[in-house]
Amino acid sequence: MKKIFQKLIISFIIISAFSISPANFVFADSFGLDATQKATGEAIPATIQGSKTVVELVGAIVSTLLGFIGIVFFIIILYAGFRWMFAMGNTEATTKAKDMLEASVIGLIIVVSAYAVAKFVFSGLTG
Repeated sequence: MKKIFQKLIISFIIISAFSISPANFVFADSFGLDATQKATGEAIPATIQGSKTVVELVGAIVSTLLGFIGIVFFIIILYAGFRWMFAMGNTEATTKAKDMLEASVIGLIIVVSAYAVAKFVFSGLTG
């Protein structure tokens, strides 16, 4: 009982430390990229894919990767649909196609949710 109480107190202290203390965010616009660009004699471009800050660039990369993963899941959904159509009454093939379709739909939902969260987070960070 004493060990459970100690673990409970330690857990409460740790959770309180993270929830009560304010997080210190650094909202720097360029992270020194402007100075680096000037020091190289304008050899480094000012924008990469239209992104002026590191946060915008990372957000664009994450969005692109999640978009490609979503396309892959969509192709898997199409493939599972074709497998189901061409099963021709074979219950084993139909079951495999249904399982593949179910797993790929769940994967697509996860990817779309991750995309929405990433867009929300990166839009909040860029202002």
